[in-house]
Amino acid sequence: MLTKPWNYIVYTVIILFIGYNSIYIKRLSSLTQSQSAKFDATAFAQNIWDKKLPTRLNEAVELSSLADLLTTNKAAAFEKYSHAIAIGNYRYFLIKTSCLVKAINENDITVEVPLQSGSVLAKIATEFIYGNTVRDAIKLVDIKDFKNSDDLNNVSEAFNQIVRKAIISQLKTTSVKVGSKLEVVAAVELNKEHIKLNELELVPVQLKILK
Repeated sequence: MLTKPWNYIVYTVIILFIGYNSIYIKRLSSLTQSQSAKFDATAFAQNIWDKKLPTRLNEAVELSSLADLLTTNKAAAFEKYSHAIAIGNYRYFLIKTSCLVKAINENDITVEVPLQSGSVLAKIATEFIYGNTVRDAIKLVDIKDFKNSDDLNNVSEAFNQIVRKAIISQLKTTSVKVGSKLEVVAAVELNKEHIKLNELELVPVQLKILK
């Protein structure tokens, strides 16, 4: 049987052992490295915009061809040309078209877009650029590359910010006027159940003023 002094010694050793193993020590440098490794949505989006998007722009579907296919075979049009990370009726397309400026408004530009049968009016967004339209339409972002939805959503906003700075700001400082002819590659959103080509909103990812 242990004497009291030995009891104290044993108890002290046990307490010290438990205390030592309950304390988690981590180097400050490793914490700093962890914080610096935080996902950079802006850099991620800019890299795609600069290195991958130029090739993708060449694959954009002519809006007139898409409109015709939507009329004759809607399912095939969505299957071949649309994309969306989320599940639902809203799908996103990367289209290209020439158009004629009909009106310059506070938040958008009204343009006339030629189709295979006649023409329709569309809106080029110049103020409210938001949501996942650009991210999903370009088909260059894979959900499997992200650890959480926040990073994925931040990439959407990063693309929208690039559009604002690279396309919209330039458009607002040029001599676009009623009667100007434009050539645009744009991201568009369509609802599979309620397709409305007239007043379609175009979010430009490339835009040229032809005259």
